[in-house]
Amino acid sequence: QALIGLKQLMQLDVSNQKRGNIEKLYRSILKNDIHIQQNIKKAKPNYMLFSVRNINRNKIMKYLLGNGIDSKRDYMINCSSLFGKKERCVNAERLSRTIFHLPFYPQLTEKDILYISKTLKSALKKFH
Repeated sequence: QALIGLKQLMQLDVSNQKRGNIEKLYRSILKNDIHIQQNIKKAKPNYMLFSVRNINRNKIMKYLLGNGIDSKRDYMINCSSLFGKKERCVNAERLSRTIFHLPFYPQLTEKDILYISKTLKSALKKFH
């Protein structure tokens, strides 16, 4: 495992550049269709996930999967459970129900991204 990790570290800059290009393509195609997580200005993104948000997340994810696209739910812990019933994290609760991640790895091709984006747009129309 260490050898694999070292190999991946040696390719990190190239992988991040590829993911950056993938992010730009997703953003340009989807910018008017779905809420996309914004990068913080003056911060250098690590391009680990490409996060989007929609109230119909579960239906959209099921539709994507039915079309051969494996998206992932967010693994964010809803902080409301940390405080018990006294405090509520309304924004965190909403985000934990609506965020999901599109496929986002260096081997994605432009053709893959176009297919994913087209299929997502179809899902968004179906479940608006």
